[in-house]
Amino acid sequence: MATKRQNYRHLPHTWEIGRMRYDLYRRSHRRLNKALRHGFWLEAIAIEEAIIADRLESLLYALGTTDSMATLNQSRNKLWKHHRDLLPHDINEKLTKWWSGRNFALHMIVKYGNDIEYSWTYRLQKARECARSGDLLVSEVSKFVSRELRKIKRNNV
Repeated sequence: MATKRQNYRHLPHTWEIGRMRYDLYRRSHRRLNKALRHGFWLEAIAIEEAIIADRLESLLYALGTTDSMATLNQSRNKLWKHHRDLLPHDINEKLTKWWSGRNFALHMIVKYGNDIEYSWTYRLQKARECARSGDLLVSEVSKFVSRELRKIKRNNV
């Protein structure tokens, strides 16, 4: 019998959970760096999306307004809708632009038709640009979320 997926953010904050999350982040960043070094642009984009989505979800959880396993775009929209004053406009703009590049890179890799005539080289170039800008965005979003979580923790103590 299938069971409903438990919201992992509701698990008790124990040393083991913290260590496991740290290990997942460490491995994800290592894999992201490897994908970027070796030109696996689509893999890099997927990892970047997962990290950014998790960071935004973490902030939303701390603010009391999240669902488990939200996508990056769902979390960004919810943050913008409910906490517009919190999310810097420039980060929201970068997320929106990156999301558009992500969609092109992932969905246009095999699309072809009368109105779609992009070369393979152009498609890979766009994927590379998205992966590289996503790497910078991961860092920016992670720093922003860490700052905000520290503020929330200070105010709740």
